[in-house]
Amino acid sequence: RTKSKFKIGSHCIRLKRGEGSTGGSAWYGATLLAEYLNADPELKMAALAAPNWSKFSLSDARTIELGAGLGLTSIITGILGANAVLATDGSTSLIPILQANLETNLSSNQQQFSNVCARHLDWRDLEKVASIAKSFSPNLIIGSDLVYGRDNSFFTSHLYLVAAMAILAKSNKNSLVMYAHTTRFHGDDSSFWRHFDHFFVRTKLHWSPTSRESFYSQNKKR
Repeated sequence: RTKSKFKIGSHCIRLKRGEGSTGGSAWYGATLLAEYLNADPELKMAALAAPNWSKFSLSDARTIELGAGLGLTSIITGILGANAVLATDGSTSLIPILQANLETNLSSNQQQFSNVCARHLDWRDLEKVASIAKSFSPNLIIGSDLVYGRDNSFFTSHLYLVAAMAILAKSNKNSLVMYAHTTRFHGDDSSFWRHFDHFFVRTKLHWSPTSRESFYSQNKKR
């Protein structure tokens, strides 16, 4: 997760790292999600997993990433021609680095770069989440490794994260949530999934027993 260069398919992604051990590094789940999207830009497997979802490909996607960190997954969606990409993170100090990484990897293609931007978003600010949902109207909500730790203080964070995902998904009737998760401690994610399953129908698309990474496609409940 400390690498500054990533090979996703035929694409070489260069990332400037930030300070700290969370958003300042590219985590395993981000690589998993980026590789998955690169291998299936038409989102065919996601469509099979969510039969009630009105299908679209990445070229039709208005994508928002929560907790984008260094921006690996947002960069891949931009390279693959997403209609628009909004890379968000809750750390104000990380936004300039996130924006710089978008520029480094996408600015050579003006069409790609013009549709991608970085923005600060703390998902606990549900009023701001709702404002972005209304103005941006995303139909693809992505995230990776946003749940960490088993301390009870994370319970509230889990609830706000799921609420933010639900608000964003509700803003567009044809929306899908894609989330990559790494299990680190037994029970560290139980409250997250409990809240999550209240709002979404969850389908596991990938599981790696060696790295304990899993990847999900979620269709919001009607």
